[in-house]
Amino acid sequence: MPAKLPPAKLSDTEAALKAVATVDSLNIISTLCKNCAVQPKEEKFRKVKLSNKKINAAIVGTEGGLDAMLKLGWMQSTTAEDGDVLMLPEGKYLNMETVRKVEEAKERLEKANKDAARLGKKPSVSDMEKERIRAQLAADKKERAVADPVIAPSVAQALPAGGNIHQGGF
Repeated sequence: MPAKLPPAKLSDTEAALKAVATVDSLNIISTLCKNCAVQPKEEKFRKVKLSNKKINAAIVGTEGGLDAMLKLGWMQSTTAEDGDVLMLPEGKYLNMETVRKVEEAKERLEKANKDAARLGKKPSVSDMEKERIRAQLAADKKERAVADPVIAPSVAQALPAGGNIHQGGF
């Protein structure tokens, strides 16, 4: 039986795309890159506002999202009119090969999620996400510890059929 070759070494871009934690983020990245590849001269596709909630959640709020965009050739900058943005620098163009790399990363992650679901395992949550959840749990615990306990005196209540509650012996 012939020896198996080791997997090909991933490029920096492919490694960055593989590190993106969610399929939704890769969908957004794919759409942004495809728009730039199909219409390279259209300025509205070459600049993405990070203040947009959907973009922010998919790129900045997802592990690996921003790094992948930077490896794909986007630059992060701040403009007076738009605030924080990602933009393709002048003279930089994306092609369909780039879009295919993003699509391959998305398909790989979808397959991994399906395989994990088929085997009855949850898809792995990134270590950063786990740490964020742990920090939130610790903050909640501290908040509950500091909160004043609810103390109210007990009040005797009459029981049906004339029964009474007595303290002490009979």
